[in-house]
Amino acid sequence: MLERLEVPHFDFFISFPSTHEQPAKQLAASLKAKGRQVFISTDLAPGRNWPTKLRQALEITRIFAVLIAPGTEYPVYEQSEIVAAVEMAKEGRLIVVPVLLREAQVSLLPLPLNVYQCLFEEKEPTGLHGIAERLSKMMSQKVET
Repeated sequence: MLERLEVPHFDFFISFPSTHEQPAKQLAASLKAKGRQVFISTDLAPGRNWPTKLRQALEITRIFAVLIAPGTEYPVYEQSEIVAAVEMAKEGRLIVVPVLLREAQVSLLPLPLNVYQCLFEEKEPTGLHGIAERLSKMMSQKVET
C-alpha cells in the first residue's frame, strides 16, 4: 500500500531546478510563515518514492509555482512534473504560475509554460518575499485559470 501525504491539501507546490534549491527554500519559508501549506521536494524524507510523492502532492495542490532560472536545462522529472501540472490546470484543478528568478527572461520559459502570466523576482522590491506575498494573496482571491 502506498503511504499518503500527511496533509489534506497544499496551497502551493514549488517546482525548481536542482541548481536553485536555495531560492525555492526561501520562497517556501516565506509562504509557510504566512500560514500556507507548501510542498517542496526537499521536505521529502529519504527513501520515499519520488515520482509517487510528487504526483500525490500535485493532486492536492491549488497553485503550482515553477521557478525559472537563467542557464538552466530542465531535467526529465521536472519536465514531466510541469506537463502534469499544465494538464491539471487545463482541467481547472490547479493554477500554474511561473516565477522568473533574477535575470531570467521570459524566453527561458519551457513551451508548456509560455502561455501563463508570470511573476518576476526582479520586479518585486523585496524579491522572493514579495513573490510570496503576491502568491499568498492569490489564495485569498478568486483567481481565473
